[in-house]
Amino acid sequence: MAISDVGVGAHLLEAALKGALMMVDANLAYINDLEKVKNIIAEKEQLILEAEEISRST
Repeated sequence: MAISDVGVGAHLLEAALKGALMMVDANLAYINDLEKVKNIIAEKEQLILEAEEISRST
């Protein structure tokens, strides 16, 4: 497997994660527990940072 394949895979994985997190955003409006919403948003932001770091490192 070529290193470019790994890089493309990392970018695709980042894009898939960001797409999934858009669905999370769309569904947050239906959660009444504001503390839970805050926790989900914090976890979502951490996942984005981790995905971007992995994508940059490949």
